[in-house]
Amino acid sequence: YTNEKNGLNWDGTAREAVECILPINCLPTALMFQNKPTDINLLDLTTGQLNPFVDNIFINNVNGVGYNVKDGFFWGSDHTSNNGTIVQIGKDLLGNLVAKSYQVTNFTGSSYVGDIDSNGHLYLKSGNLVDVIDLDPTSTNYLTKIRTFTLSTSINTADWAFNANDNLLYAINSGNGVKYLYKIDPITGTILSKTDTKLTGNRGFGANFFDANGFLYSYDNRTGQIFRTDIANNAQTVLFSSGGNIVSLNDGAMCTELTIKFDFGDLPDSYGTTLNENGARHSLPSVGNPTIYMGNNVSNENDGQPSDNANLDAYDDGVEVNGTALQGTTLNAGEALSFNVKVVGNGYLSAWIDWNGDGDFNDNQEQIAQNISNTSNTIAFTITAPSNKSLTSYARFRYSSELDLNATGYAINGEVEDYKIAIKGNLQPFTCSDTLYLSNRSKLGTGNQDSGQTWLHQINRDTPYSYTPIGDGYTSDNGGYNALGYNVQDNFMYALYGNMLLKIDKDGKVQEMGTIAGLDAQQLYAGEFDRNGYFYASGNGGASNTLEKIDIAQRKVVQTITLSQSVRFWDMAIDE
Repeated sequence: YTNEKNGLNWDGTAREAVECILPINCLPTALMFQNKPTDINLLDLTTGQLNPFVDNIFINNVNGVGYNVKDGFFWGSDHTSNNGTIVQIGKDLLGNLVAKSYQVTNFTGSSYVGDIDSNGHLYLKSGNLVDVIDLDPTSTNYLTKIRTFTLSTSINTADWAFNANDNLLYAINSGNGVKYLYKIDPITGTILSKTDTKLTGNRGFGANFFDANGFLYSYDNRTGQIFRTDIANNAQTVLFSSGGNIVSLNDGAMCTELTIKFDFGDLPDSYGTTLNENGARHSLPSVGNPTIYMGNNVSNENDGQPSDNANLDAYDDGVEVNGTALQGTTLNAGEALSFNVKVVGNGYLSAWIDWNGDGDFNDNQEQIAQNISNTSNTIAFTITAPSNKSLTSYARFRYSSELDLNATGYAINGEVEDYKIAIKGNLQPFTCSDTLYLSNRSKLGTGNQDSGQTWLHQINRDTPYSYTPIGDGYTSDNGGYNALGYNVQDNFMYALYGNMLLKIDKDGKVQEMGTIAGLDAQQLYAGEFDRNGYFYASGNGGASNTLEKIDIAQRKVVQTITLSQSVRFWDMAIDE
């Protein structure tokens, strides 16, 4: 904004009075410095979104920026001038951001790689040389280059950052090839370690940030993705967020006293729990208390905590079913379930139950609530549990001011609560007999047309063309389920509805078991089991020469059998 050395504004005009520049101090967000003249954008690390903050704060490109805990200012190098000038970013008496430039004693260069340690020393890298500038305002060496050292190994990096927890520098190299996390001793320049981050592709990490917990956040200029590295745990680097903003001529800095806070879940990781699995997570305020959550409070975790018992989160306390806390309770299949969810703040509830116990919430009927709003600090709703077998399973509840949440992924606020539950089944096996069964799209013998449901029928062998419908119909489209087969291993019938596997009991109750891996969604009409419990299916309405062998326990095609010729058939039986 002004140049203290020559008494001119940055545009060369005379300055009427000395500017008063005040410290910014710790902001609850990261800053991104871009372009020439320099613009400052606010960077939300949790979403990757950039939002305009201040335009044209300095005539040249400010780079190699860091936050100085010794004075509460951001400092960076005048990368354009390359003459030993550094720039101080603060605010004026009205609170507007302003910049001052200073000539550093004994320094004539510039850099786009820089950060400030907890002693107020700015480390600017140029090639393998590192210049150290004292920015501690109480030091007799203030605004002086106090030393230069050489890195023990050449590093092609666009930025680096100081970890206040161990006082070491960290950087990830740019370009193609293996992306290493380098740990650097700032006293000697020795590369203490380099660890493969497992990242691929052509990367350019032009901005790096450390938070108070010692997590490193690296902004990839070429994709707009932000990766988080857990320095304390084997340098695991995972995708943290992605705003899609491709940038250049940039650098970033953040107050190292800032903590990025989240509430994560604690289900097994197949449900999406850890950050590496895009786990369900809700952003919590870095400063102050949360105002939107379920139950009595919400806890802060650095990552998801997968647990078979879903009991590692201290505040999963907001959900009751039929008057009982949900954790560990037994839900009766086929019965009404009344949920009451205690909530704080205005938001929307979404919830899921894994009815078939397959380790995800992707199947039909498994989302039990969507966008239910809070009207009285308690959200109440009732569902009927689908027919089911007995099993142990899990539930997930999410509450936020954000609409249309999925079972995984980021939310701007609120809480996720995970629960382990038991499901008491109501499916009853058949008794193996000589009874014949068939399925149809209407109740046979009643004269009804397509009812929008598929009905299981018992064929009355003593009275030809007489059929008895069993139980209720299964609501379905496009011809309903087919490829009906009887499994002697468990005495249940199974059928296909597209590539969805259905389990049918003696009362006509249907349980959706989930989709079959490797099976096309086109409806097949012929199905049967062998005595080992393998399900065979074929017949798509046209001539076909393939027969699919399906493992129903794993829900996947284990073999595609090629017939000697194409056959157009509608059902089949296995003679063993």
